[in-house]
Amino acid sequence: TSYNGLLITGSAGTLTIPLNATVPFEIGTQIIFSQTGSGTITVAATGGVTIQSQGALLALNGQYAGGSLIKVAENTWELFGNLA
Repeated sequence: TSYNGLLITGSAGTLTIPLNATVPFEIGTQIIFSQTGSGTITVAATGGVTIQSQGALLALNGQYAGGSLIKVAENTWELFGNLA
């Protein structure tokens, strides 16, 4: 389910970040997401996209964990949150 930039899901899945050429999000765009169920949410990059996160972690840490992606350059995003 999506609400004005907030993505909430109870199912396991992958949130894939596309190339700027495919979906030209503005630099500064923020995507907030939450895992309400037990299925793990993982963030993945399309080829050519870089996701920067502490410890190179790309998955939420469990039920009710949340994360945020912020676009910082043309094909670079920073990932913050309760990650595993």
